[in-house]
Amino acid sequence: MNTLATLNDFNARRTANVLQKFNRPEQSLLNRAYGHLIASRLGMTLMVPVGAISGRLVPVLDRCPVPWLEATAILDADYHTAAPLSLVELVRHGQSIQNPTSPLGLFAQAVLESFVGSDADFAVALSDKDWRHTRITLAQGGEPCRVLIGAAGVRLAFTPDFLEGVL
Repeated sequence: MNTLATLNDFNARRTANVLQKFNRPEQSLLNRAYGHLIASRLGMTLMVPVGAISGRLVPVLDRCPVPWLEATAILDADYHTAAPLSLVELVRHGQSIQNPTSPLGLFAQAVLESFVGSDADFAVALSDKDWRHTRITLAQGGEPCRVLIGAAGVRLAFTPDFLEGVL
């Protein structure tokens, strides 16, 4: 087996752990709705198709931890029409926010830590590949939301969109 296939298999096996670690407050259970396991924390939602999950999948609770309109808006974001994601630009911009201790700066750091963080076992970016991004609105009149979408359908959505005008 080649190195890339081994890495992809390893990454796929970790998705259940990534979801559990992502939740805030942390939970031992996984939430399932719309054919996805869903984890959430303040300002961020992580959705992974059930078919792309491996690892320990119990206990699973059939419920959606975010409002259903938000969940369906995130799922409606189309991978094929989304723009390719430059991880370099994502990290560069997140680190360049003028005041890193401002609420926006702290949020950008939290998103980057979740997505490409220092703990490779729980970095969302490693649970999928060929990432893309798009902007959506979660509710009429609501703030724009950025959705990062992997080729297998893993989605990380966050608002406020600190990448507006950058990516």
